[in-house]
Amino acid sequence: MARDLEEINASSMADIAFLLLVFFLVTSTFNKDLVLEEKLPQKMDVNQPAVKVKPWNVLQITANKNDDVSLQTIDDHFEYVPKGDYSLITEWVEEFYKHPSSDDNHIWPATTKLTTKMAMDSSNKYKLLSASAEVEFYQKMYDNKAKIWKKRSDAAEMFGGAFTLLSDKAVMAIKLDNSTKFKTYIEILDAIYAGINPYRDELCMEYFDRPYSSLNPKIEEEEKIIKALDIVYPKRIMKTKGIAGKE
Repeated sequence: MARDLEEINASSMADIAFLLLVFFLVTSTFNKDLVLEEKLPQKMDVNQPAVKVKPWNVLQITANKNDDVSLQTIDDHFEYVPKGDYSLITEWVEEFYKHPSSDDNHIWPATTKLTTKMAMDSSNKYKLLSASAEVEFYQKMYDNKAKIWKKRSDAAEMFGGAFTLLSDKAVMAIKLDNSTKFKTYIEILDAIYAGINPYRDELCMEYFDRPYSSLNPKIEEEEKIIKALDIVYPKRIMKTKGIAGKE
């Protein structure tokens, strides 16, 4: 006489499968693409009081409502950038950072050959000023300056004991119309980075035998190199939005 097969209780299999799924989701790691994060410049309020800057310290890039882009040259004339080809911006950015030295600083931003000792002396000077200041506002201001100069000293030491320091007043200004497309703004930024990053790559290759773009900011030693390169070739980008260019 045949025996009836005993039925297997599978009511808990769904719970087990769910627990296994949660386990693998929690314990699994996902590879991320290695990228260097870029922070977009913050928008400035056009209604704020205007800050007086010398024209030779500013590389002015303007995009109007029709996405026509122009570049203010050192002789205070505007040069139009061909649509879809922003290489002219890249060329001017390259020269903005590395321009012929001249006694006449009214052409390009001033540059200074900064050594490790010069930067450390400035850092120590601001530390003393911070310690002697009686007002908290000045204490914080001097302390912040001391930290900036210490970072510059570390950067100089990392790159052979000296580097060419671009004036703190030098800035690239992007002026957009309220109707300028975001795509145009991003293309302008890309053209600016295309002028800066090759200098970083070159310096990084010279001292570390690898390009800047290969550095991983999550590795402590490589993060130090990234910060030092950012000090030597800083991204100083100011964005304003309002009415830009002709109708």
